[in-house]
Amino acid sequence: MILNMLYAGVSSNNNNNITFSYTGNCTIENNIIRFLTSGILKFTKDTVADVFIVGGGGGGGTCQSRYVSGSNIDSTVTAAGGGGGGGYTRTELNIQFGKNVENTVSIGAGGAPAAQGGATSIGIISVEGGFPGGQGRADSFTVTGAGGNGGSGGGVGYGYQSRSDSYIVYNSVGGVDGANGASANNTNYVSPGKPGVGQGKTTRLFGKTDGELFASGGAGGSQGWNPNTVTDAADNTGNGGDGGHVNHLKGALGGSGIAFLRFPEGAVLIRNLV
Repeated sequence: MILNMLYAGVSSNNNNNITFSYTGNCTIENNIIRFLTSGILKFTKDTVADVFIVGGGGGGGTCQSRYVSGSNIDSTVTAAGGGGGGGYTRTELNIQFGKNVENTVSIGAGGAPAAQGGATSIGIISVEGGFPGGQGRADSFTVTGAGGNGGSGGGVGYGYQSRSDSYIVYNSVGGVDGANGASANNTNYVSPGKPGVGQGKTTRLFGKTDGELFASGGAGGSQGWNPNTVTDAADNTGNGGDGGHVNHLKGALGGSGIAFLRFPEGAVLIRNLV
């Protein structure tokens, strides 16, 4: 049974009505459809819309922590994982959707720890997920986990070892709005990985300066004191996962991606629920 549900206003002009069906989970906000899960999209007439898509965020990198002896070092050495990169974003304007044509919408999954996020697409318009944070290397010369590349770059992991003095590299935050992850300090025996590289353009909804923010990079793994766990990135943000640390070696999951269609002002969106 098909139920016609009027979601976005009432119009006396049928030309403003845009009727569609979708097999996944979506919401309607004025003249915008927000696709939260994958599905099949179909319109009852030829339709033009703007597209904005966000790939899944990359997973956080793995922390390596072990005891190292010799070469003037007898210490537990820690090299936290890097933050995952946010999913890449893409805006395309005035895209044609044919009457009764089935369009596949695929929402990219957030990356598992140390794994890339999934691609997001509407039809043939596609964008990659963010790359994972790097694994730390705990050795006599320690290198912390690098940030993953993506829509916004991931941050660099924390690192520690003790010789006659303690040598510490402090973790850095991930980038936002298309920026690189932050860089970190360097020491004689502990070096930071490279911060993740962002896409260099805004990751806000439809590229608007006041638009909703997506695809932020995950932070590099911390010292692991407070908090002593890692928190997975939220669904439908495309954010990268934070890097793992000494109390939680695996990094966090990246956030799943999201997709949007925007129609002209005054459009009345009607969803056929099957």
